Amino acid sequence: MLRDMNEVIDFAKNKGKKKIAVVEAASQPVIEGLKLASDIAFPVLIGNRDKIEKLVKEAKLGEFE
Repeated sequence: MLRDMNEVIDFAKNKGKKKIAVVEAASQPVIEGLKLASDIAFPVLIGNRDKIEKLVKEAKLGEFE
């Protein structure tokens, strides 16, 4: 049984990254959240490509589709 958020995060890390689709991803809070989840999620970003690429570059997000 997972008892706290740290255990949940560790459990997810051990399972490997999962693809997650994000619609309307062209916003800074979304990109920052994905950066925090980069150990457990591989983002597939949907929305305005130019805005998304700019935000990803500024946040230094790393890999994405």
